[in-house]
Order: sequence, then C-alpha cells, then structure tokens
Amino acid sequence: MTDERCIATWSPGPRGPARIYKNKAKGQSKKQPGSCIACWPHNEAGQDVPLKHGVTLVLCAAHRTPRYVAADSGRHFLSAISTLFHSMGLRSARHHAALRAFVQEMTNPQRQRPERPRPGSYAWPGRRQDAETVWSRGGSFEQGLRAALGGPPDLRARAPTDRTVRRWWQDRRWLQPPPPTPIQL
Repeated sequence: MTDERCIATWSPGPRGPARIYKNKAKGQSKKQPGSCIACWPHNEAGQDVPLKHGVTLVLCAAHRTPRYVAADSGRHFLSAISTLFHSMGLRSARHHAALRAFVQEMTNPQRQRPERPRPGSYAWPGRRQDAETVWSRGGSFEQGLRAALGGPPDLRARAPTDRTVRRWWQDRRWLQPPPPTPIQL
C-alpha cells in the first residue's frame, strides 16, 4: 500500500490582497502614506490617523468620518478592522485597545472630558486651526506642521513647538465636524 500525502499546489482560485509595487492606489501620490485599510481589497488612497498606544491607521476620507465609524454604535467598523488585524497577526491587546478607544471617541464626540488646566497651546488658536484645516483636507502631519509654524517673520518667533503641533495632530479634533457657530442677534 502506498502512502499518499496531500501535495501543496497553486490553486487558480481567488488571490490574496492586492499588492502595490510600482503602481499607486487611485488618487495616491508618493507623499501619502498608503491604501485605506477599510477599503480592502480595493485600493483607495488614505491618510494616517493616529490612535492611542502608538497605533496608526490609514483611512480614506469616506472611512475616517465620525458618521461612518459611529454607524451602528461602531460595531461594524470595529468588527471589520479587528478581523483584519487578527488575520494579519496583530493580536496584541495594544492594537485592540487603541481601536476600541478610537471607536468610543467617534461614537461619543460630545462626551464630557474631565476639566483640567488648559495647556499653553491655546495661545495659538489660529495656528491650530490652520494645521487642522490642512489635516482635515487630507494633508500629512508635515504639511500641517508647516502651516502651523509658517506665517510672517514677526509671528514665527512666537510659534508653537513641534511637540505642541504633534499633540494637536494626535488629538484628532480635525476628524470631528466643526462646531456650529452661535447665531449673533
């Protein structure tokens, strides 16, 4: 009796995720970070979205809106991205905690944060708004940094530090829709 074993062969079935070597995703330039993780297996250009615990997601404009992330209390988004993380071998608690915190923040944007002393960055509301405008339009961190630190020479002497601008970027206020302006009577 012969011992017949299964031999691994290449199957003509569906292929794995699209790999980009020299071709870029639709709408993606060399400076942009990569393809949106939520669009998989399609290939849409995305933007880095910093999460807690040092985790960063690449999401396109349609998938980084609070309305999309918070749909069905965030369960669909959390399930899809968690499953994708798990399939890629990212099973650490750090990744899942960062993802849950991001979904929680997007589903409850009006949640009261504990009152604490305001840091010195509130001395630059115009600079922060310039940087957040760049980021909300899909710009990179470096482009927002240039917008915050630029300006007339007399204002550059009082510009915020790089660390302050990085904190603004990590706060992700630029993902939230702008608050309604009060009506002046």
